[in-house]
Amino acid sequence: MNSGDRFFASDTLELLSNFISPDRQLIYGKVEVRRNNGLKYIKNYRNLSRLQLKYGMPFCHQSLLVRSDLMKQHKYEATKYIAADYNFIVDCYVKGCDFYAIPLVIASISAHGISDNCRAAVLSDWCEIAQKIAPGISTKLYYKVIILRERMKGMIKQILPASLLDIIYRRLCS
Repeated sequence: MNSGDRFFASDTLELLSNFISPDRQLIYGKVEVRRNNGLKYIKNYRNLSRLQLKYGMPFCHQSLLVRSDLMKQHKYEATKYIAADYNFIVDCYVKGCDFYAIPLVIASISAHGISDNCRAAVLSDWCEIAQKIAPGISTKLYYKVIILRERMKGMIKQILPASLLDIIYRRLCS
């Protein structure tokens, strides 16, 4: 896990053992997101499909367990840096690896990490990676619009006072 991230509960590993089996290559679940303002919420995964994968990570990488033999076969692409997890997941999906969703909150993650703070760069890499499963102008256009939206959000965050942003986050997440 990343700095500031942890297993959701003290019994998470014990609960995970109920879902692990030799035929399951990649297992993923839900995450708790913790914001700097103390707000917490559970983020569910999206169904894994080619279409959903085109639009980015369908689940949080901190909630992903990967068999070690699979990790050895499909190493992370170091040049992708922040988007290496998405690249790995897309490559596994394209190669027909077995993904298994479980109804368990696996990790508790801290928001405002590098992928949040460098969102436009992450999305730019995701656009390139998404071309592996959905090549074409519609994928590129989708990401251009999302990158523009993220840049606008960044400008708004610089203008609005933190106390007002805190109220907005609380209303959006409740």
